[in-house]
Amino acid sequence: MDSGYYWSSQFNYDGSQNVKSWTLPAMHGPLSDCYADVSSADRYVENDFKVASPPPPALAITRVSQSPSRFFPLVHDRYRDATKTRFHTNVRSTVKVYVTGNHGKVVRSDERTYRLGTHVWTWNGAKNSGAKAATGTYKIRMGATKSSAKVVSTVTVATGWRTKHADPTRYGYEFSSAHAAPSCHIHRDFGTVAEELDCWGGKEAFLHYRFTLPKNAQNVKWHVDGHKAYDDFPGQGKISRSGKKLDKTHYHIEVKVTGWRAYDVKYAWVTYTYKARI
Repeated sequence: MDSGYYWSSQFNYDGSQNVKSWTLPAMHGPLSDCYADVSSADRYVENDFKVASPPPPALAITRVSQSPSRFFPLVHDRYRDATKTRFHTNVRSTVKVYVTGNHGKVVRSDERTYRLGTHVWTWNGAKNSGAKAATGTYKIRMGATKSSAKVVSTVTVATGWRTKHADPTRYGYEFSSAHAAPSCHIHRDFGTVAEELDCWGGKEAFLHYRFTLPKNAQNVKWHVDGHKAYDDFPGQGKISRSGKKLDKTHYHIEVKVTGWRAYDVKYAWVTYTYKARI
């Protein structure tokens, strides 16, 4: 044989047998150009044969899990923007994936070759055209061919609202506006992010910080982080901090000193909750 495989057997023929048979040891294909010959002193017979490989097992997709089964891909905000199908294949095979809507039409298809083992297929809600799939229920089908593809998971493309928390922050020197009356000064605190308000008997010096909020902002609170400056004279003037909502979308924080007071503003920020589309 072309593979180098060789086996032989010998016996003495006494004329009592019409048929003699042998069983060859196990052979593993694919092997071609194989032959078996039987010979004696005056006769020779040869037969050709081939050894085929056993057919590969059919693709089986098992151990399927879907997470999340309800996702929100219409707004790319990193909140459940995609869904993952985890599955196991028993052989190396090309797997075809089809996502169909309630109408049965394929909106997303994919084809990849996977080795034996566990794999993950991810859908971000995009159709074959690149557009986002409409809200609704979709079926994920997998198989070696379209006709063999079976439903392995059901997912829902959803939309809605989610309560989020925000805390936009400004460094002390990132003020929106400022004012210093005579005998008052405003300057950057050297080597820090703070802005210093310093009055030497003057009327006032102030910093304003303005923030833009969503129209549906709720639970709005203002915050100022700072400390008295080294040249502050307590009891001889005033340090005040205040915040107020100017309109539906703007908030205002003011830090002010009067008299002989001095204050370093390190940060000013607001916190609030709001409803965001997902």
